[in-house]
Amino acid sequence: MCGMVNFIIAAMAAFFLYDSGHAFPSLLAVLVAIVAFGSWGVMFRYDPRIRMKQLKRFRSTMLSQGRPPEEISRLDTYIKTSGQAGTPSVPHWLALVNYISFIGGFILLIWGVMSIVRGRPVSASMCRIYIHIQLDGCILNAEGIQKA
Repeated sequence: MCGMVNFIIAAMAAFFLYDSGHAFPSLLAVLVAIVAFGSWGVMFRYDPRIRMKQLKRFRSTMLSQGRPPEEISRLDTYIKTSGQAGTPSVPHWLALVNYISFIGGFILLIWGVMSIVRGRPVSASMCRIYIHIQLDGCILNAEGIQKA
């Protein structure tokens, strides 16, 4: 996932959790947002578009300094041939940090949204989600079928 999306998800989770009265999970969501923002910043080093902009900016600097045409043509050849091959790949540890921040932020966002929707804090131990379906005087929920 893109680091910006991770950051937005974690920031929304922090807002919802803080608004619903959860202190620790909201601080955890703020921490996840900080980690997501940091991994987003580090990921810019590995973006091929940013790399190409840097090389073109370097070319314009060379032109303004009056460098010899041989050096400029060598840089032009490098820009044309490197493309994405000249950009280093993202290290696995950074991709893992990005993935963990996305999953953590997403789980915290769901928790925060559930807290807001229910109107009261949702406990962390809430493992059962009750679904009530009423058909012909019977209620089907997580505990089985019961007579209404």
